[in-house]
Amino acid sequence: MMYVRCILAAMLLTLPSLLPAKPLDARSGPILNALATRYRSYTSFSAEVRTYMVQEGTQNPPLQTGKVQYQGNKYRVTLPGMELICDGQKIYQYLPQVKEVNVSLVSQGDPGGSLLMSSPMEFIARSTRDFDTRLLKTYQEAGRNMLELELTPASGASPSVESASSNITKVVLKVDQQRIQVLSMNALMQNGVRFYVEFSRIQVNLPIKDTEFLFRPQDHPGVEVIDLTY
Repeated sequence: MMYVRCILAAMLLTLPSLLPAKPLDARSGPILNALATRYRSYTSFSAEVRTYMVQEGTQNPPLQTGKVQYQGNKYRVTLPGMELICDGQKIYQYLPQVKEVNVSLVSQGDPGGSLLMSSPMEFIARSTRDFDTRLLKTYQEAGRNMLELELTPASGASPSVESASSNITKVVLKVDQQRIQVLSMNALMQNGVRFYVEFSRIQVNLPIKDTEFLFRPQDHPGVEVIDLTY
C-alpha cells in the first residue's frame, strides 16, 4: 500500500508557497528561477505520465503509464489498477481490483514524507529556496533544446517536512528550454529508493470540471471504504 501511495502521490499539484529564493550559481540559477516562476503561474496542469519506483542498485521495473489532472488543491491520478482522487479536503486511493478505497485527510500529509512525492509541481516552485543546483549538460533531442539540472539539498540547510529537499539526496530534472517545462524527474531518496516520472502531452491553464475530482462510493458497488482519517 505504501508503494502504491508513493507512486501515485508523487504527481500531485497544489498552489506553491511564495518564499524567498536562496542564491543560485550563475549558470543554473536563471534556469531554475524561470522554471519556478512558470510553475507558480499555472492554474491547472494535465499530462500523460510514465513512472516507476525502485530500490537503488536494482533493475528498473517496466514504466507504468497513466494520466494526471491537477487544479488548485484538487487532483486525479490514474494508473493501471489504481486511482488517486483528491477533492481538496480528502484523498481517496481507489484499488478497483480488490474493490477497496482508502480515505485520508489532506492535512495528514503523505507517509513518504517528501514534497517531491506529494507535489512535484510545488517541489519545482520551491526549488530555488531549498536546493543547490548545477547545470549537468545541454543537448538536442528531436530538434528541441534540452538541458539537465542536478539539485542537491542546500548546503548548511536543516530540511523540515515542509522543505522541498526533505528526505532527498539528489534530483535530476530534464528541461525543455523553449517551453520552460520539466519533462522528467529522476530522484534518489535518502532511504535508497529511486523515483522516476516523465510527463508528455502537457496542457496547462485549461479549466477542468470539478466532477473530475470527486469519488462517490455509491458509484462503485461493493467497494470497501477504509477510513484512515483521524
